[in-house]
Amino acid sequence: MTQTPRCRRLLLRLLLVALAMCMALLAALVGAELWIGGPQHLEGPAQLRFLYEADSETGFRTASDYQRVMLDGGRSIDVRLNHVGMRGPNYDDKRLGERRVLFLGDSMTFGLGLQEDETYPAQFARQASVAWTAEVSAGNAAAPSFGPRDFAPFVRRVRAAFAPDLIVASVYIGNDFFDNFAYDRAVIDGYAIDGWAARLARSSWRARLCLRYGVAWKIETWLLSHAPSLSLDTTRGHKSGAELAEIEGFPPSPHDFTFLDDTASNEDGPIARLVARMTQCLAEVHKAADGVPVVVLVLPTYAHVIPGRYATELAAAGRDTERFRAGTAQARLTAICQGLGLRCIDVTPVLAAQKEPESLFLPHNLHLAARGCEVIAAHLVTALH
Repeated sequence: MTQTPRCRRLLLRLLLVALAMCMALLAALVGAELWIGGPQHLEGPAQLRFLYEADSETGFRTASDYQRVMLDGGRSIDVRLNHVGMRGPNYDDKRLGERRVLFLGDSMTFGLGLQEDETYPAQFARQASVAWTAEVSAGNAAAPSFGPRDFAPFVRRVRAAFAPDLIVASVYIGNDFFDNFAYDRAVIDGYAIDGWAARLARSSWRARLCLRYGVAWKIETWLLSHAPSLSLDTTRGHKSGAELAEIEGFPPSPHDFTFLDDTASNEDGPIARLVARMTQCLAEVHKAADGVPVVVLVLPTYAHVIPGRYATELAAAGRDTERFRAGTAQARLTAICQGLGLRCIDVTPVLAAQKEPESLFLPHNLHLAARGCEVIAAHLVTALH
């Protein structure tokens, strides 16, 4: 049937109204995204999108030639990675008399919340160059979300280019024992994620939208609270049977560091599995070093350093102060190193002996502050000379 001019005008008006509604919806979504600023569960290092790239061996690794600015603790932090994924500048061929130390670690060693020159690897290089009267360079082979399981692959990646004379493997008591049990690690939309979140993001387009857009995250959060039947199906991210068997008996949070201070643990329980995996990871670092000396650096949490905080953590976890004793996890790590023939340096007593220990940590994320890094660097200069 031939359309009359009146029908055509009505159809055009309807199309214009529909277009205007779409544009208004789009503007509202853009405005909401700008106002929200990003997914609310992604904070701190999550601002460093594309800091990681996919890796067939470990799931993800640091990217090469990366540079970005992040806001942390009210400061603008410059973050750069060199051509082999280490934080800092590129390194040319080793010069005559130059001594190079490679630091492995997680966000504590990386210096989350610190400028590059405030990290303890950078401060160590400056202090050692003076104390040792030699040119000393420090490679910062660390990153947020890394753990001891990542150390050996990183050594193999950078050993030829950096040519270290010494390797310092930094183990953070706060979560590194548990990080060795992270499953299904992946890089999705520029973010490094693992476990149930990675499985969910792979299987659900709605989960991937939440990862990218803050407004999508807000909508899904509202649906979960007010209309659960319409919310995201999170069962797709459930743990497998094999994963559940390996982590049986572990605390719900990987940051529950007092769990490792159980003096009554048995030889075949969860702590034994944590110790065995840590032993395996450090043995792999020793092998990957291929003759380069390896030293294990033990980094404590703020609760091991600031008076009264450890007791508060124990009370919050409902644990007995007679059974759970501070320093037990450090002793376990020291025993691992002795069994592997590796030197172990525990800086817990060094930090705890400082005046105003609160100033050793950043208040907003409880990572090492510049002063804490300075103290660690000074101790290493003497201990490694």
